Amino acid sequence: MNKKEKLVEVLLFASPDPLNQKKLNQILENEEMIDLKSAVVNLNEQYEKENKGLIIEKIAGGYQILSHPEYHVYIQRLFN
Repeated sequence: MNKKEKLVEVLLFASPDPLNQKKLNQILENEEMIDLKSAVVNLNEQYEKENKGLIIEKIAGGYQILSHPEYHVYIQRLFN
């Protein structure tokens, strides 16, 4: 995982709303731009390779880190 992918991962984790390319560009200000879609593809490949319980999905025009569906029952229990 490179520095850009780590940054995208951190932003996805911290964001309460789906992260889109426009918002990412605003966050980066004058720094080198990051292709969000490519970073997401690479992160998802790493998550799958490492058998993580997380996946990044495209939702409402942006991306969000989600748990795999098999773990949803446990998350529901956490909040009940």
